Amino acid sequence: MACRHSRRHAIHAARKAMKLDHTFGCAPQDYWLNRAQYPANDSLLTLLDTQVLPDTFERLNKASIVITNSGAMRFDIFKGPFTIDTTFLVSPFTSGFRRLRGVPYGAASQVLQLLNNEGPITLEALAALGKGVPSFCAKDCTLANAGNRPRAAICQDGCKGAGVRMQDLMPPLPPVALRTLRGEGSGQQVPLFAAEKPTIPGYTTIDDAGEDGDDTVHQAIQFYDVPNCIGVDVGFSSMSGEKPEMVDLVYNEFIQDWVLLALRYLGKTYAKGETEGALGGKTMTEMISEWVGGHWGCEEDV
Repeated sequence: MACRHSRRHAIHAARKAMKLDHTFGCAPQDYWLNRAQYPANDSLLTLLDTQVLPDTFERLNKASIVITNSGAMRFDIFKGPFTIDTTFLVSPFTSGFRRLRGVPYGAASQVLQLLNNEGPITLEALAALGKGVPSFCAKDCTLANAGNRPRAAICQDGCKGAGVRMQDLMPPLPPVALRTLRGEGSGQQVPLFAAEKPTIPGYTTIDDAGEDGDDTVHQAIQFYDVPNCIGVDVGFSSMSGEKPEMVDLVYNEFIQDWVLLALRYLGKTYAKGETEGALGGKTMTEMISEWVGGHWGCEEDV
């Protein structure tokens, strides 16, 4: 008991030293990463592309298209205090944002669609970036076209198979299926009141050491597919027909290889050396925390 108390005290002291309970603001509602459809008012990705990203990048004062992968987010935001601890749960990564200046709008506006619809991009294709070899492998290499060229003409032989799939850009889905229950004599547990529909949401677990543990049945949680990436127009509105000739293309640093590859597929070749940092090197985590601090107050602040 004394040892347990000592560990609890050490954890509390460490959290206090790291200021993990420091509050940036308070979320007015729950925002779900996978448990809400996208787009929707309770979708975390919708919060990003309708509020956080536009509000943050409008300071660039330049027509821009901003893209980030949905995998940059790892967990939901719950109603209530948004703390330093929350930032590590929601977006624990250190990658910042990069910017390509003066990209033709016609090419920049198609990058998001390619990242969401045209996977997989293989390791061979990524390696070709540094060799000046246009290469983009799609689900069906016979489909047309990039610059009026058949896609098959710019796909490497054997591109299908092992590679970096576009799913790598997405957050991992937790297990969603309930364990199948069997009747008496099946050799498996049947929970008490099995005929009643469970009302508490969660997962049904099976012990690593066997199937005789606490496999409490829960109500299934519904999860939804989300796009590989989300994007937003900043400083102009393509929906109103306003289409600038050139834009800055801003993106999460993690997806730089995919972005440059997509541009090459669209006939625009850029080297990594032509990119530059954006937002002074702020990470996604820092960007979200700053936005929360400026937009979400807590009741005690009112």
